Amino acid sequence: MSHGYDGFAALFADAATWAVPDIGVRFAGRPDIRSGVGHRLGLWEFFIQTVHPGNVTAGEVPDRATGRSYVSELE
Repeated sequence: MSHGYDGFAALFADAATWAVPDIGVRFAGRPDIRSGVGHRLGLWEFFIQTVHPGNVTAGEVPDRATGRSYVSELE
């Protein structure tokens, strides 16, 4: 909501993927995530976003984990 697209992208690892399955959107890599979120948010005058707890699972590979949280958006 603050248009902090660089900050949003910085939350992800360089090789991360951000997916929004319900609308068929998938961004791979920090630069793609940065441009994708800027474009998507530019489509609306405003929206409200709520984040719900998810989970983080440590993998078998050191320094690697996967996580999932659930976001609800109202336009």
